[in-house]
Amino acid sequence: MSSTSKSAQPSLLPVVVAADNFPGHVYADYFPSYHPSLGERYVPFHLTFADYQAQLPAIGQLRPDVLAELQSDERDPETCPWQFHSLAEDNKDDDLELQVRCVFFADWVIAGGKEMMGKVMQDTAEKWKAEGKFPKPLGGECGPLSSA
Repeated sequence: MSSTSKSAQPSLLPVVVAADNFPGHVYADYFPSYHPSLGERYVPFHLTFADYQAQLPAIGQLRPDVLAELQSDERDPETCPWQFHSLAEDNKDDDLELQVRCVFFADWVIAGGKEMMGKVMQDTAEKWKAEGKFPKPLGGECGPLSSA
């Protein structure tokens, strides 16, 4: 009887390397809140608002252009998969301005488990790709998946 091995799964390492906004940063319990050289403010992405309130580490950081796209989702609150926690903060002109402090999945997405979260993320990426948003990251320019 011959032994057969499963074919090697493609590695996502090239995708991770291409998406790393903080190359060389050693992550302990936090992400930087600003890009080290660009000065862009990043907004943490949590699975739930309770995770943010409990000060658990974010699962990622959203760049301003990605945050703007999520905020432009015009679905009503019952069907939009994204929720935003905002606070009023003083701006340069001493006026109050709402600042998004975190983004998280809507309760109905969490209730659907990892399958629903995956579907929401896949649908969003496919929609943005079809609309020509973020052509470099979504266009596959980081190279093909390797078999490593």
